[in-house]
Amino acid sequence: MPWSSKKYLIAAILLWSAGTVTGQRDATAFKALVNADSVKYSKLSGDDKQTFWGILGTIGTFSSESGNTISLQPSLYTLATLFSNKVSEDSRYAKEGFIRNFQLNLGVIPSSNTILKVDSAQFGFTYAIKNNKVLEKTDYDNLLAAATAKHFLDVFGYLNSCLSERAYEPYYATIRVIIRKSTITKDDLKGLPPAILHGFENTFHAPTADSLLGMVAQAYNTPDDLFNQAVKNLPMRNTYTVSVNSTYDFVHNQWAEFDLSPLNWYAYLFGRTPNKPALNVSLTYKIAEDTTLKKQNLSRELGTASAGINFVIPNPKTKSALIEIKPAADLQWIQMGQYSSESTWTVKPSITLRVDITKDFSIPITIKYDKSHPKNNLFGFLSLQYAFAKKGS
Repeated sequence: MPWSSKKYLIAAILLWSAGTVTGQRDATAFKALVNADSVKYSKLSGDDKQTFWGILGTIGTFSSESGNTISLQPSLYTLATLFSNKVSEDSRYAKEGFIRNFQLNLGVIPSSNTILKVDSAQFGFTYAIKNNKVLEKTDYDNLLAAATAKHFLDVFGYLNSCLSERAYEPYYATIRVIIRKSTITKDDLKGLPPAILHGFENTFHAPTADSLLGMVAQAYNTPDDLFNQAVKNLPMRNTYTVSVNSTYDFVHNQWAEFDLSPLNWYAYLFGRTPNKPALNVSLTYKIAEDTTLKKQNLSRELGTASAGINFVIPNPKTKSALIEIKPAADLQWIQMGQYSSESTWTVKPSITLRVDITKDFSIPITIKYDKSHPKNNLFGFLSLQYAFAKKGS
C-alpha cells in the first residue's frame, strides 16, 4: 500500500473511532428499543447498510478512478444526541422519524502531497423515504397500543421518576440496577420499599402484593418480544432513498460537481431475510466541470443507471454476513460536454467483494471495467476501488 493511502487509512480509522463514540445510545434510556434495533441492525448485510447508514457511517475510499476520499455520514439524530439528552428519551425517540431518516454526506479529498491539505470537499444529504433500518412512528404507535407495552412504559417511566425523589435516595442504586436489566423478576422488585410499590397499584389494580409484583415483572419483560418481532419483519420492507451531493474544488476555488440521485432502491429477494440475495437499483444525474474549457464551468451533464445483486455468505455462528459478492453494471450516458475520447453510451460491469473484519468493520473491494483512466487502472482497463467502512452502530 503506498504511503499516501496509508495516511488516509489512518485518518479514516480515527474518524471511525470517533463515530463509535458519538453513535452510541444510552442503554438505560432505550432498554427495549435499542435491544431490538441492535439485534436487527447487526444482521443486515454491509451492502444494505451502505445504502443508508442509519446511525453513523465512516468510510475511507481509495480509488484509481476518482482518487482517495474520507467521508462521514451522520444522521441528524446522531448529531442531535450530542447536544441534547432529551431527544434520546423513549417518548421522543419514536417521534423523531425525520431526523433518524435524514443523513448528512460529508467528505474530503486530501492532497496527494500531504494529508494536512484538502483539495476538495463534499457536501450533501440522503433522505430515506422507506427504510428497513429503523421502526417508524406508526410501528411504535401500534406496539404501544398493546396493554403490556403501554404498561412497560408506565413501569419504566415510574422507576425513572423515583430517581428524582429525595425520599427514595437510599434505593437509587437498586432502582438503577432494575432499570439496566434486560429482564426483571418478582424477587428484584421485592428489594423496593412499599412506598414505591404502591405507585404501581394505580396502573395494575392487583388484588394482592404478590400478584402486583408478577404483573409488573411481566409488563417489563414482554415488550422485548413485541419489539423484536416487529424488528424481525423489517427486512421484508424495501429501502428507498433520495440524495443530493456536491463537490467543491479548493484548488480552483469553484464548484466541481453536483449529483442528484432520485432513486436508490434496495430489496431482499426470495423470502426477504438479510442472508438472501438483494437487488440494488439506482439512478444518478450529474452536472460536472468540463476540464477542456479554461474558464470556470459546469458544462458536463451525465446520467448513470446502476443495477446489481448482492449475494451473502453468512457467518455460521452469528448468521450475519461474513462475505458478500455483488455483480453489477452501470449504464452511463453523456447528455452534454462529451469528450472526443468518450462514447455517448457506456456500459461498465463491476464486481464487489466485501469481507467483514469485525462486526463493526468491513472492507469492500470493487473491480470495474473502465477505459477512461488507463494510466491509473489495472491493465489499463480495470479500475480498482477499496474502502475501510464502519458499518454503523
